[in-house]
Order: sequence, then structure tokens, then C-alpha cells
Amino acid sequence: MVEMQFPKAPCYVCRQPIELKGGIIYCNDFAGNICDLLEYVNIKELLSSENSTFVNQVTKAYFKQFEDVFRTRRTEETDQDFIRNALIDNGAHKYRLEKILKTRPDKWLALLSHHNCIPTFSTGGYHIDLDRINTHEKALAWTMQLNDKKWFNARGWNFILEDLFGRIPV
Repeated sequence: MVEMQFPKAPCYVCRQPIELKGGIIYCNDFAGNICDLLEYVNIKELLSSENSTFVNQVTKAYFKQFEDVFRTRRTEETDQDFIRNALIDNGAHKYRLEKILKTRPDKWLALLSHHNCIPTFSTGGYHIDLDRINTHEKALAWTMQLNDKKWFNARGWNFILEDLFGRIPV
């Protein structure tokens, strides 16, 4: 029998493979953490700092997990504006970060990551070590537990589960 690769996807931050003992799922109000950090540095400095990779990947994850919040529907703008915004949205940068900080979803973002890829400025939150969610049964138990949390982001959690186990046919 072939052993399943776990997790299926790499770290959301550094894009490197994650070992079972070195990975976490981290749920947090990262937009709030970044707002707190911006009390000390401006956006341009933040995007050129050692935290820029993390901030860019968090920005991409917000746009993926909260697509309904951040994507403008085509009927609301001209085709030229739609194309321009689509091009801008393909790269995480100042425009997208400002949009996230302005909108601030009320649900938390979920990241699949190495322990050491989460910067120290990201405080609070909720984390699950990957060895505590490495089976389908454990994933179901965690889903049931997290579903009761007011900050739970079901769409983001679905992405996490798919990145852990792959798409499972039903």
C-alpha cells in the first residue's frame, strides 16, 4: 500500500514542504495584527521588511478565503476596470493590503504553515499542530469543535482540509 503524503500542500508562507512535526494550522485575525504593526511602520516599510513574504502570502490567502468580500463583480464596473483590477489582484502588494485593512473580515484567516514561518508580531490566534489533525477522523472532530467558534471561517477551513488531505470524492 502506498502511504499518503501529508500534508498535500506546502507551507502557505514559504511554499516549502511541511513535515508532520513542524507544521501547524494557524487561525488568527492577521489583518488586526498587521494593523497593530502599522502603528510602528508604514505599509511601504512593512512590504520591504523581513516580514514582507509573510504579509504578501497572508494577503493572497485573504483574497482566496474571502473571495466574496474582496472581489468586485463584473457588473459593477467597466470591462477595462475589471481587467485592471484582475491584474492588480494577481500579485499581493500595497493595493490589496490596504483593501484588506479597510474591509477587515469578521472571521479569521486560516493558514497552513511551518511553526517558524509565523512572525512574532502575530499574537493571539488559535493553532493546531499537524500531528493532532493527521487523519480524517481527527479532521472531522476539529471541524465540529471549530464550527462553534464565532471567528470560524468555513471557506478557509475547507481550503485547509483540501490542502491537508487532497480532494476526496464522495
